[in-house]
Amino acid sequence: MLSICFDDDHEWWTSSYVFKRLFLSALEHGQIPPSLEEWQHVAAANGGLSFSDDEQDIMCELMTGLRAAAIAELTRLGDVDLQTEEGTYKVSLEKLLVATEMSGIVSVVGVLFSSGRDWSVANWVVRGFFRDCQPFLTDAPLLAPEMKLCFESETDTLDLRSADVRELRELSLLVKLVISENERLQGSKFHQRSLFPVYMQKLEELRQRVTENLAQAR
Repeated sequence: MLSICFDDDHEWWTSSYVFKRLFLSALEHGQIPPSLEEWQHVAAANGGLSFSDDEQDIMCELMTGLRAAAIAELTRLGDVDLQTEEGTYKVSLEKLLVATEMSGIVSVVGVLFSSGRDWSVANWVVRGFFRDCQPFLTDAPLLAPEMKLCFESETDTLDLRSADVRELRELSLLVKLVISENERLQGSKFHQRSLFPVYMQKLEELRQRVTENLAQAR
């Protein structure tokens, strides 16, 4: 078993199998950047993880990524038999979500929608999206001030829970323009080219989220 400690009062006990499976899923889907891959091995070698005061940013990024991966995995698992291996995996992921929520160390990053079907991704993905939107903000006058603020202040969350149809349409246009520009550049501005397809996948997921929320808002 591994002990993942968030603070003196909150930790997540899980098996090595569950932790490795979730960590690899988070890496594969871009919820955790490759630069943090070593922490999987640190956990395996030390029977878990604990973080010093100087490592709180790392902990938050790791746990945000693992939470995003856990939510995606739980959606995929659905209503599985809890007596099976998949059921054990599901229960452990649910315990991770509870532990991180109770500890207060993780906040949702990405785009929040009124439907609750948020776009929750790793920090580097949402910051990349905010950055890539900047040249197109003249086409989105309603969202421009907040998008510019998110980018300049390195804020990781765009709250659109109170957005109307016009704002959602602007976001839809921004996503379309950002995807088109990145398709044109083919990842040439990525230092790690392997991250480009992950980034594009996340943009497609955002496009789907916006489409879903537009359909409900009409």
